Amino acid sequence: MLEYTSQLIAIYNDKKVIRVKSDERLTALRDILAYFTKFKSLPSKSTFTKQSLDDLQCCIQGTLELVDRVLSRGGIVNLGFINSDVVENHFCQIRTLYNGANNNPSYCTYCYMQNSVVLTQPKTLPGKRNANTYVTPAKRPRL
Repeated sequence: MLEYTSQLIAIYNDKKVIRVKSDERLTALRDILAYFTKFKSLPSKSTFTKQSLDDLQCCIQGTLELVDRVLSRGGIVNLGFINSDVVENHFCQIRTLYNGANNNPSYCTYCYMQNSVVLTQPKTLPGKRNANTYVTPAKRPRL
């Protein structure tokens, strides 16, 4: 397990660009995903909780799908610079700005909130942002 987790850390810290689907790092990610999928089915898995293993598999699978989509459109990917701040920011806005105390919105409510966030979000966020930062349209800096 230490070998696979060490490889995973090295892959996500690597600043080299991925240009082709046959990149050795993608092959390694597929092997790591297969290992943790098998690991999840073992009877004694006291090292990870089920949720941690699910998150780990989701992260790896999401990375593989992202890279596949970008490369199929002729782009390149740098795994060392990918982070989830934009996604966290988006769901933070939905949860706090539009959802209030409702932790279990209906499909229709979620669609309304989704459209509200997309329509009020500025096209570009100037400077470096993190998941807790939100620039309202009224506070957008002038270019």
